[in-house]
Amino acid sequence: MKSLRLTTVGAAIGLAALTAVGPANAAATAPADILQAGAKQGVSDGYPGVVGLVRQGDTTRYVHAGVGDLDSGKAAVSAYCAL
Repeated sequence: MKSLRLTTVGAAIGLAALTAVGPANAAATAPADILQAGAKQGVSDGYPGVVGLVRQGDTTRYVHAGVGDLDSGKAAVSAYCAL
């Protein structure tokens, strides 16, 4: 259950971090690239893990950064995303 809570909190943090990504990451222009930069920034700011998704038309792209389970150190990933 700890992993699920971290993933849920991480996703919310990723969206919040996305709003903080501005001119410093102007090179990242695709929405998924912008969200990935926000996820990485969230981890840099101290969040253990961030998971998010971007849907454009028929395409869905998952982004992740950090860890999803502090005990095992497993990567933060969506349940729908295969690594």
